[in-house]
Parts: sequence; structure tokens; C-alpha cells
Amino acid sequence: MNVNISLRTFLVFAFGFFLVWILWNISGIILTFFLSFILFSTLKPIVDRLEDLGWKRGVAITFIYLTFVFVLMFAFYFIVNQTFVQAKNFLVNLNLNQEYIISQVSSISPNLGSQLSFLLENLQVALSDPSFLSSLSSSEYLGAVISSLSIVGGQGFRLLGGFFGGLFSVFVVLFLSIYMVLPRKNFYLSVLRLIPKKFEEALIPILEKIQMGLGSWVVGMIVLMLFVGLSTYLIILLPSFFISDYKLAQLAFLIALIAGILEAVPNIGPLLTYLITILFAVLLGSPFGVLVYISVSFFLLQQAEALFLVPTVMKKAIDVHPIVSILAVIIGFDLTGSPIGALLSIPVAGTLQIITLEVLKYWRSLDTNESSYL
Repeated sequence: MNVNISLRTFLVFAFGFFLVWILWNISGIILTFFLSFILFSTLKPIVDRLEDLGWKRGVAITFIYLTFVFVLMFAFYFIVNQTFVQAKNFLVNLNLNQEYIISQVSSISPNLGSQLSFLLENLQVALSDPSFLSSLSSSEYLGAVISSLSIVGGQGFRLLGGFFGGLFSVFVVLFLSIYMVLPRKNFYLSVLRLIPKKFEEALIPILEKIQMGLGSWVVGMIVLMLFVGLSTYLIILLPSFFISDYKLAQLAFLIALIAGILEAVPNIGPLLTYLITILFAVLLGSPFGVLVYISVSFFLLQQAEALFLVPTVMKKAIDVHPIVSILAVIIGFDLTGSPIGALLSIPVAGTLQIITLEVLKYWRSLDTNESSYL
């Protein structure tokens, strides 16, 4: 059977593969721009609102971004401090025989057993020292870290370069989003004037939908994360008023933090939070009644969130089908190898969904016009 491929078809496919190759090689730049666009979509309505109230736009932008950075820094310090304290409480209250665990792991893999033993010993020594956390911020500790990096040679410099590279990327995202927010009109309107009019008219509604969807998604997700985190904290803490020997309460903040973060991963996140909480409860020797209470409480929390909170908070946000969101999370984690990739997979999938639906709508309108013309 002879297959004839026209030159035009070949060139179209060749251009498509070349475009995909180019996009893959500049994926870091695209990700930086996308993060900046998310930040722009979130903060621009706030800046516009302050300007409408009489603030100068430059003052409003400075205030919003300084507040944003300060809140992030304070939250990071508070989270690290509380996580350290509760991790220490968890290891202190762990009522399992560590020697038995290590022996069982060593029977499967001697190398893994020795590494686990070394890890547990060092964790207990570090967490038992009250000055350990404060020493992390000392100049001596920083000097020791830099010295250790220089000892391991090229690998250490790669680690140090990766840290400063990530810090540089954060500043790039911040400053790029500031330049996006600066004009009162959307920044992409001036860029789209450089392309033909018909493409400009087709792209503006798509970009506006993406902008509105991403901004609403970020705000809605923050509300959901805070609600789930606070509710989880109260759920874990409540039995301590009725059970004297209730050790899981000492991990309330840590579990609430996990629940809030995993809320950004739809469908999978709440299940992981439940499994982690049950694991903590079992390791701390919680009675069966506590396990039942956690299971029922988490189920009711998810039902209340799905029935009442999500439809209200996320009504203007990107609506991604559950199956698509699960596949997006898996693909994002597989491509990046990090939880950040899994978290960003949802807005990426939502953006691609908006673009796909708008393109299909445009094609259908062309088909309808042609049919009516005929």
C-alpha cells in the first residue's frame, strides 16, 4: 500500500516537532513566566482596588509586595520552628521498639538497616539539644555548611549553585510580576498589537479567562488550605480535652500543616493526609476509638468542604475534571521529580484546558459559519 505524504503535511509535522523541541528546551523560562503570570493574576485585582480607593499605583504595588514577602518569610520561620518542635515530640513519644524495627529492616536490607539506625540516632541527639534550632541561624553553622560544600568539591558547588539559582529564580518571578502589574491595563494588550487583528481578537478573551481563572484559583486555594488546616488542627486537638494520655495532640500543628499543603493536590491530597494521620496515631499507640474518630471526622470534613465551601470559593476558578487533575499531578511529579511540580500541575492543566476549549469553540464557530454560508 502506497502512502503519499504531501510536502505541506510533512512541513507542518516537522514544524510541530521543532516547536515542541524548542518549548521543552526553554521549559525553565516558560515556568518562570507562568509563575509570574500566576502572581500577576492574583495580585493585580488587589492593586487595582487600592488604586480605586485613592492609593497611587506605585505605593499600592510596593505595599502589596512587601506585605507578601514579609508574610511568606514569617510563615516559613514559624512553620520550620513548629515542625521542629512537633517532630521532637513525635520521636520522644514514639512507643515502638526501635531496635526491633531496625532488626526487621536489616533482615531485608542490611545497608538500609544501618542507614536507618544512623538516622534515628542522629535525629534523637539533634532534637534532644535545645540549642540545635537556634544554632541553625548562627554564622558558625553557615560557615560550617560552606566549608563542607567546599570539601566535597564539584558536587558541593553544584548544590550551592542550585540554592542561589533557585533564590535568583524567586527574585526574577517577583520582579517580572511587578512589571506585569505596573500598567493599569493588562500588560499583554500592548504585546498583542504586534500580531494580526484577527489573532489579537481571538487571543484576548483566552488570556482574560486564564488570568481570571488563575487568580481565582490561587485565592480560592489559599482559603481552602487555611480552612482545612485550621479544621484539621481542631479535629486533632479536640480529644485532648477528654483523653488524658492523648499523644496525637502534640502533632496537631504538623498534621494541620500537612493537610493544608496537600489540599492543593485535589482528590489525592486529602487521602494522603488521612493515611499519614492514621500512621501517626498508630505509631503513638492511640486506641481504636481515636482511629474511628479520625476516620469519621476527616470524612465529614471532606463532605462539608465538597458540598458547601468548594462551590462557593472556587466558582470562578479553573474547573479541572477529577480524572484530569489526578493525571496532571502524576505527570507533574514524574516530569519534575518534586512535590512543587505536582502542585503546579493543576494550574497548568487548567490553563491548557481553557486554551483547548476556546480553540475548539473557535473551530466550531468557523464550521457553523461555513455551513450557514453554504
